[in-house]
Amino acid sequence: MSLSNIALPSYPMWIQEPYFHSLRPDVVTPHTKWARPYAGRSLKLLVIAPRWTQRSTLELQQRFDFDAVPVMTEFSHVWGDTKAPHYTWAPYGTAELHTEQALAELRGHCRPDVIVIGHMDCTVIPQEVESAIIDALDAGVGLVILNPLKLSGKLRERFDSAPAATSEAVAGIVNGCPIHALPPLYSRDLADGGLLFRDADGRGRIVVADYTERLKSTCVLDLDSDGVDWTAPDINGNCYLEPGGTYRDESVRDIHYDYFCALSGRCILWAARALPSARLTGWHEISRRAETNSGDATLGELACSSGASAHLTIRNLDATVMLERRIDTAADDKLRLTVPQLPTGDYFIDVILNDDDNRVLDWGSHCFFNDSGAQITEIVTERKSYELDKPVPVTIALSGDQANSELQAELFDTTGRLLWQKIFPADAQVSFDADVRESLSIQCELRISLKRDDRVLALESHHILVRQPLPDVNRFTYGAWAAVNHSMVRRQAARIFAEQGVTTGILGGDMDEWAALNVRPSPYATRYYPENAEDEREGLMVRRPCLTDPDFLEQETGMLRQQAEKYRHYSPTAYSLGDDQAMMLTYQDGCVSPTCLAAFRRFLAAQYGSVDALNESWGSAYDSFDEAMPIPFAEARQTGRYAAWADHRLYMDDLFVRMHSAAKKVIREIDTDAMVGFEGPILDDSWYGYAWRELLNDMDLMVVYPNTWKFDIIRSFKKPGLLFGGWYGGYAMYRNPDDTRFYPWFLLFNGCNSYWFFSHYGWAGAGHPASGIGPDLRVTPCLRDTTTAVQKIQSGLDRLILQATRETDDVLIYFSRPSHHAATLMPDIPTRDYSTNAEWQHCLAAPALKWSLNTEAMLRLLDDIGISYTFIDRTEIEAGALEARQPKLLVMPQVHAISAIEADAIVAYSEAGGAVLADYRPAVFDEHSRPLGRGRLDDIFGVANAAPMHPLSDQLIMAAAEVGNFVQAAASGAMMPEDTPDRDEAPAASTANGYPMPVDPSVSLSGATADYVTEAGVPVFIRHGRSCLMNMAVQHYLTLRAAGRGGGLRESVREWFCAIDIRPDTRIEAAGDHSAQVRVFRFRDGKTRIVGLLRPHKRLLDEAEAFVDREPRPFALRFAEGHVYDCVNHEYLGECDRLDLEIEVATPYLFAVLPYQVVAIDVNVQQAERTVRVDTVVQTSGGDPARHILHVRVTDADGKLRREYEGVVIASDGHEFTLALNDPDGEWAVAVTDAATGVRTDFNFALFVPSCG
Repeated sequence: MSLSNIALPSYPMWIQEPYFHSLRPDVVTPHTKWARPYAGRSLKLLVIAPRWTQRSTLELQQRFDFDAVPVMTEFSHVWGDTKAPHYTWAPYGTAELHTEQALAELRGHCRPDVIVIGHMDCTVIPQEVESAIIDALDAGVGLVILNPLKLSGKLRERFDSAPAATSEAVAGIVNGCPIHALPPLYSRDLADGGLLFRDADGRGRIVVADYTERLKSTCVLDLDSDGVDWTAPDINGNCYLEPGGTYRDESVRDIHYDYFCALSGRCILWAARALPSARLTGWHEISRRAETNSGDATLGELACSSGASAHLTIRNLDATVMLERRIDTAADDKLRLTVPQLPTGDYFIDVILNDDDNRVLDWGSHCFFNDSGAQITEIVTERKSYELDKPVPVTIALSGDQANSELQAELFDTTGRLLWQKIFPADAQVSFDADVRESLSIQCELRISLKRDDRVLALESHHILVRQPLPDVNRFTYGAWAAVNHSMVRRQAARIFAEQGVTTGILGGDMDEWAALNVRPSPYATRYYPENAEDEREGLMVRRPCLTDPDFLEQETGMLRQQAEKYRHYSPTAYSLGDDQAMMLTYQDGCVSPTCLAAFRRFLAAQYGSVDALNESWGSAYDSFDEAMPIPFAEARQTGRYAAWADHRLYMDDLFVRMHSAAKKVIREIDTDAMVGFEGPILDDSWYGYAWRELLNDMDLMVVYPNTWKFDIIRSFKKPGLLFGGWYGGYAMYRNPDDTRFYPWFLLFNGCNSYWFFSHYGWAGAGHPASGIGPDLRVTPCLRDTTTAVQKIQSGLDRLILQATRETDDVLIYFSRPSHHAATLMPDIPTRDYSTNAEWQHCLAAPALKWSLNTEAMLRLLDDIGISYTFIDRTEIEAGALEARQPKLLVMPQVHAISAIEADAIVAYSEAGGAVLADYRPAVFDEHSRPLGRGRLDDIFGVANAAPMHPLSDQLIMAAAEVGNFVQAAASGAMMPEDTPDRDEAPAASTANGYPMPVDPSVSLSGATADYVTEAGVPVFIRHGRSCLMNMAVQHYLTLRAAGRGGGLRESVREWFCAIDIRPDTRIEAAGDHSAQVRVFRFRDGKTRIVGLLRPHKRLLDEAEAFVDREPRPFALRFAEGHVYDCVNHEYLGECDRLDLEIEVATPYLFAVLPYQVVAIDVNVQQAERTVRVDTVVQTSGGDPARHILHVRVTDADGKLRREYEGVVIASDGHEFTLALNDPDGEWAVAVTDAATGVRTDFNFALFVPSCG
């Protein structure tokens, strides 16, 4: 049986959730019910608009009696997706389904009253849909086209052929809309080009609302242009109701969106011939200015229906309601608009006319400026941001009448805590120092009130940025890829992410908007990804940009300084030097620019010392290093001059490291304490440049994609303080419940202190469904479940594990970047068991990734026999680490190329009793990938490696003692046939159930013995003393273990580990007849032992193929006796040395084993002024307590959970927080929970908040 015949189940590689093709009103945003309930008739709408603008449809429905059916196009300029699945594909988003849905509504029995087309290039609407729209117009259906990018020929023709509506009709639509106050429209006359109305008797009315700032007059109807500028700002919006590009205008407030909705609603009602019959008139006569310095002021009066009443609301630009009341019509059927004494500033006044049943008859709004007689004209701080311990000098400028007035200054952080307040006599200029020391956020709001007696004359605010300390790396950080701007919808999406607990991320848009949510950027400072053209796919080339080009370096330095200066004010968590970071792409043998060649030759001189040594290695005849020229990969393979290619790759690896270190140095010149690194390293091959130990030696940030081996490598090489995490989240192949349940815990157990969710929310012309929020702002299950897991981890389990020491079995995994390049040069290993059809999976099974796949397989094999390990780099071995550390075992996956110094160190280690395990062809090249006549470690393994470049051969493996009639091993798997054959059964019949493995047929024994041989007599699992050469590539073990196979290989390795006395005290054992595997993560914190378990659910985390066995399976977890606690479910499991568990796939299990039982937690709370201290003592059943991590939650006297005051602390350290000036007096409560045991104490106490001195 071949491996290609193993069929693994698969998770769907597309998004099946309904969140991206349906709208629900679950999320309610602030809004005014302009005509809901409406005294007129309710309307049915068909809304054709981009998916990520369809929140506008719900915003209309919140305000009007509209029943809308959305057709959610892919983008403004793309009707629908293709049928070909890819990693963000939504099968309900295809062009065919959009067309079918639109036609069903347009040609159905109950047609819509109005068709709304929002923010579309109408030329992409399919012809049959466009024809159906024309037919609907002929039948009297209205058409409203809002902010179009372009009109199609047929729609333009229909528009041109219909007569324009009368000016009186247009005035009836736009009157009562405060257009003059809506950015970016302001004083534009919408009846002259901005709003275009066509009204034909017997046919449907047409409205084209083209008030986009970029599109002047009627330019949307000009079809002479061949295309649309998709880089224009308006395609990146999220609302089809407001002008494109509005989100870039800093003067835009959420309240403006309310009025764009009102205007659009009127257009729709007019198109349906359903405008109010009872009207409010006289809006053009209402004053735009009120003066209330000596009392109330009247703006004017409106005419309305006799006996009607109205609801009047006055709001400021922040949408704060300043006045709300009912007003009745006077005897002359007038509504008088009276303004009370208000602070100086701009306001909107809304009037909604109601009938006796409180249904809306009509509505309108007006903007006015109120003058109270005094004004705050300026609030100035000296700098953009301030340290916590520094005073903030503030200067206030006033104008107008300040007699008998005082100035009140109040400082709030983003949690609403009042930090500081002072009162000063009013004067033309007032200066003082504000105190930000107690801020818990990166932004504070300084509110300035000018008061006379009890009246507020003026009210203004100013934001101050506060530079907070870097986050604690022993806490679990929740990050995301997200963007915000001045759009109401985008602000709401950002708020939702912040409410989910996201505190940092690769953030786009306005940083002040993020600061208002206390979300810190991890700014995307640059990106070192090659920009070579599509036709430069392989061979020697100049990298674009060249990383040694002086002009590029000068430009890059200036840009990095600019980025650091911009972002340092926002307390960045870290600076990212780019995502999907790569030196070159696969088979691109760059860089050979003049500057890179000069640097490469200096690199060679340092490596070789003499030209003669270089010539011997390369097979060249250079007279000087200045002549040296690398060769491309294909030529190296063809000619056997491997070192001439491999040395160039080692130079490029070194340049990649130095570029990142130099960039970090530049950023730290501006932001001295900055954390700097990169995220999203992708293919781990010879070209991408990941010399992991050297990279991690100087990087402070590393966020990787879900390639398991990278986590094992990074946790081994990371320096203290690394912000380490993984990208996951909304990608189609990661958003299934198993992934969202598994991945946060996988990160934690691997030493990560952060989770990074991709992504946030799409755009009209960009983005995809890999989002945590649906178009209607609903939180999707993948984000919701991820948040639940992250919050559980953040309740103290993060610090419990991150401050503990990972336990290993004194097993070291050899990492060698030169060997990585040698593996690339060696013959390809067929990836017959991996799908290469889908684009996303092709990269995982590419021949150039044999090092990654085989390293991954070796690590997972060790996981499956319960071994814990850490990596060691070749440079450490050269420096004497093996002698210093004396590990029990050195594992050498794909370690083909080593130096003589490395070899001597390994031989000495072996002779001193150290054990060595290798897969195949160890040390058959030198460190430059030059083939050796004899492997440098052949004597250790007792073999002779005759042909290092001979292709591996797929062969069945059998027991060495029974070559003619082989027997079954203890467990089925790659080492043996899968089924136990009858003793009389012919060998050919039993081999049909075996799985061939790639073996090296060129190896011969030289003093060693083989446990097994292949069908062709090739020795495998070769033992010599305490060394073992498997003589096979193990990458197919990944498929076998997922299929429930591979037991023979697993048991053979386990037996050898036992033979060399490596057997973990804490281990998991299968109970019963099943092949499920569980990975064990072991930690120790003093007296506390911590054990994490995860049962894998995917062959590779970054693909769709799943494990066959998904049923809960019985296991026995064995450990040294102690008091055992379930840390996830907070249960005491008794004093024992064994747990019998039913373990489910992709489900976290975490246990703490203590030498005592935790009896209670004593809590004492003391207050000194505004400082509250919570002291705790852990009571045990015997002996002094170990270090315990406690989660302290605080509830104030109003019953509000105060997350800003909670903490995760060491019990002996206690917990402190500082009360705000506006915190309530009374009885507060703390809940203190031990993270390891779940033991909890609730303690109530009285607090009194002292006033400001």
